[in-house]
Amino acid sequence: MPLPANTSLLKPLTGIRRSLLRRAIGKNCANALGAAAGLFVLLELWQLGFKVTESAAALTAIVGLLLIAIIFLFRHVRLLLRQPSPTQLALVIENARPELLDAFVCAVELEQKRASGTPLRHMEESLLADMQGQYADDEAFFAAIFRSHLSWRRPLLHTAAAIILAVIAVRSDALAKATYGLRDLLAGKDTGITVELPATEMPAGSDARILATVHRWEKQAEIIYTDGSDAVRLPMPATQDGRFAFTFYSLTDSVRFRIVTPALTSRWHELPVFTPPAIDAVTMTVTPQAYTGRPIQVVEAFTDLGLIAGETLTVAIKAPLATEAWLLSDDDDAQAFQPADNGRLELTSKPKQTGQCRVRLQDAAGHRVDCQPFTITVSPDLPPIIELRAPEQDTQLKPGDAVRLSLFAGDDFGISAVTLQYSINGGQRQTVKLWKNDGVNRQLEVEYSEIWDIPGLKLEEGDLISAQVIAADNREPEPQRARSELFFIVIRPEQEIDETDGASGPQKKMDISDLLAESKRLLRLTWDVLTLADAPRARAAGDLVRGVRELELEVRRRFNTIQEESQGMVAEPLPTLFSTCSHELNQAVALLERDLTEESISPQERALAALVKIETELLRNAMKSKKSQEGGEDSEGEQQEQQQQSDPSSQAEQARQRLEKMREMLENLRRLTQRQESVNENVNQPGAILSALAAKQDDIGADAADIRDELTAVPEAGSAAASVRNAEQEMSRAAAAMQAEDARTGGIHGARARLQLLAALRQLEDAIRKASANAIAQLAEQAAQLSEAQKQAANQSEQAAQGAQVDHNAAREQQQKLSQMTEKLQERLRQTADGIQKDFPDAAQALREAGRQAQARGLPESQQRAQNALLYKRFNRAAKEQTDAANYLQALAHDLHEAGGKLPPMSEEELRDALQRLQELASQTDAAARDQNQERARQRLDQIRPEAAQTLQPFAEAFKDQRLQQITDDMSMPSGEESPSEAADLMFQQFRAAAAVLEQLLGKMTVERKVKLHRDIVTPPEKYQRQVEEYFKGLGQD
Repeated sequence: MPLPANTSLLKPLTGIRRSLLRRAIGKNCANALGAAAGLFVLLELWQLGFKVTESAAALTAIVGLLLIAIIFLFRHVRLLLRQPSPTQLALVIENARPELLDAFVCAVELEQKRASGTPLRHMEESLLADMQGQYADDEAFFAAIFRSHLSWRRPLLHTAAAIILAVIAVRSDALAKATYGLRDLLAGKDTGITVELPATEMPAGSDARILATVHRWEKQAEIIYTDGSDAVRLPMPATQDGRFAFTFYSLTDSVRFRIVTPALTSRWHELPVFTPPAIDAVTMTVTPQAYTGRPIQVVEAFTDLGLIAGETLTVAIKAPLATEAWLLSDDDDAQAFQPADNGRLELTSKPKQTGQCRVRLQDAAGHRVDCQPFTITVSPDLPPIIELRAPEQDTQLKPGDAVRLSLFAGDDFGISAVTLQYSINGGQRQTVKLWKNDGVNRQLEVEYSEIWDIPGLKLEEGDLISAQVIAADNREPEPQRARSELFFIVIRPEQEIDETDGASGPQKKMDISDLLAESKRLLRLTWDVLTLADAPRARAAGDLVRGVRELELEVRRRFNTIQEESQGMVAEPLPTLFSTCSHELNQAVALLERDLTEESISPQERALAALVKIETELLRNAMKSKKSQEGGEDSEGEQQEQQQQSDPSSQAEQARQRLEKMREMLENLRRLTQRQESVNENVNQPGAILSALAAKQDDIGADAADIRDELTAVPEAGSAAASVRNAEQEMSRAAAAMQAEDARTGGIHGARARLQLLAALRQLEDAIRKASANAIAQLAEQAAQLSEAQKQAANQSEQAAQGAQVDHNAAREQQQKLSQMTEKLQERLRQTADGIQKDFPDAAQALREAGRQAQARGLPESQQRAQNALLYKRFNRAAKEQTDAANYLQALAHDLHEAGGKLPPMSEEELRDALQRLQELASQTDAAARDQNQERARQRLDQIRPEAAQTLQPFAEAFKDQRLQQITDDMSMPSGEESPSEAADLMFQQFRAAAAVLEQLLGKMTVERKVKLHRDIVTPPEKYQRQVEEYFKGLGQD
């Protein structure tokens, strides 16, 4: 009978078989995990000693893990395929229980046989049933035999060991390196090192800079590159931003390289290098314009060039076939070269502005290369400059008088013509050619000094000449022009000029000099507006319109005032003249409002002419009123004025005040020159803010206008005022150029403004010297006059001693007055010395010494003793003391004259004035020689000769020139018995000789002035600057 299913021996053996398989598989997994963790632990130990790279770690990990995986799979499959059978398990039981005598094995086999469907014999059934009955349900029996095989102890120990190794491996750098390496390998890129290469292939000979960024592990890098068959390994220096850099210099061929660190290795990179297109030869030619006279510039290399606007630049290059070329500038403007003769490429252009240029080449393969850059500096052809030296801006002449035109014109490339442009009473403008170039030689500077024949214009009293001088340079095709300041000449009645200061009340009440000054200012402003740029011109034009309109209102108001004061009894032509002036001004306003600035000049000039005629008419009325009062007593004001004019102390005080004023203006000019120099330095600095500099330049121009107004009020500073006015014009042009962002032109005009300021400084210094010389000369003359008066008093005392009737009280009062005048002279001497101490210390010291010598000789004591002698009527003693005092005063006059010699020599202006005076005297001599009346001619020549000697004497003494002294002595000699024509010929020879000496002295002073000017404006070499700085630093340390 079959047994129940729960009595089977196979069932517990099958359970034991499954348990054994589970335990074997778990042990195998633990061993695989431990092997993998052990692999990374061993790799970590290796890298501690040998610095394993990421790639090596990744390779080792791949190989090790692959081997471990193979072994694991092999054992796993083996475990599955080689599981113990029930018979094998039964044999294990038999080995453990030998007393069963193979019965258990037989029972297991019989049960398997029956399970396969084979019937069993009765004895086999009996044996099977017996064994099943004994052991089938006996779990303790099986557990006792398989306890050691079914224990989890060993698998758990393996698992614990694997986990410990895994924890160590996870925390190791080896696993991280292997992980990064496997990730980069799978991604196909290097995440540990970023290599920055040049963007494009490079021409041979170029330098290539390689930058590498190391993202992990050690922050140090090396580069390995191939050099032929060898590999070169070099360290890469670190940069400030943490990267590493290496530069390949002058590459001639492509190069392969890689970046390595102790833990990282980049892939191989290649720097492609190509042979660039090259220039075999280059020629740059600058062809100047003919009028400049500049030579042709030819250079055979790319180098900086300087051009004048309008000059032609030709660049010719020789390059391989199929090469294209362009000329590139700062504004990315590209000009293509064109094929020319001899296989060359050529480009011709006229640069318009300063900038950096370079030639770009491109070969047939599209490779491009830029040649060496070079700078083209384009300088403008500046307009000429003109300086009007004479006449003054406002000149009054008597009918029949002429005036000298003296001017200087200069240009950087040559003056072509100098023209005088003038109008009479606002009529049509006329032109007179003063000088014109002969067309053969270029003249950079023109000095003109000739007499303008005013009488030839047949002018009448009250006529007005408005004139200016225009200089044109030789620029082609259209010359540039510059004009002088507008100047005015008024023809006044002779008596008026002589007696204007003594005019009476009616003239002063109806004075319109302010209207005349404002009208002249507006006319000058009108001419200035024509030369301004757009923005400044608009502002100035608005000011001009307002000024002309206000002037017209003031003219009408002034006429109404005159009518009210005269109770409507205003005689012609005053009403007509006022009406004409107002009408012309209204016409000028209408033209200005339509932006017809130049057309408004003529109405303004006619209005000014009407004002001049009004002033002339008012002055005529004043003179008539004065003549009607002749024979009466002078007014109190006139008496005071005459007293002031006759009082030497008052004159000296006025001269001292003018001298102080000029010194103050000299300091202001110096500060203004320094400010202009600062702007000139800043405008040439890179990155200069030109708009701010333009504002500064405008401020300097405004201050210059204030200084010019102050200078105009001082008669001795007229030429300095003209130079400051020229500087104002240059400042205005400089500000306009800076506002237009043209730094170069602004710098040039700024330099010119500084030159004009320096000229004004020199002229003002000359004026101060001249004023100082005049003050000393006045002191010497006063001393001489006192000496002469003292001699006359001595003669009077001698006559009294011989019995002549003399009022001793009057004589004593006269001597007392002479003593007081001597004391005043000494006081003025001290004041003059103190006043010129700062400018001329030697002359001041000589003045003080002259005063001390007079005191030491006993001048005050002699005059006091003379007074005492006269008190007691001791005329003999008084005469002796008075004679001594006269001698002492004469010695003082001589010492003061010698002190004047301590001043610097004469100025250029004085030399020019002397030459002009000699020319006038020569003209008078020629007129006298042609006189038919021999006696009158001889008298006139006798008057001219000492006048000429007096003109030359100061220069002979100042320059210690024996030639001039000899000529002066000859002219001082009285004339002989020769005829007037012979005497005139001799005087002409003396005039020519004197003029030659003066011109030689003038030329020497001009050269010295230019040298000094060059030193003032040229920055010394840096070497000498350092030496001077070190010298003064050493002084400071000492």
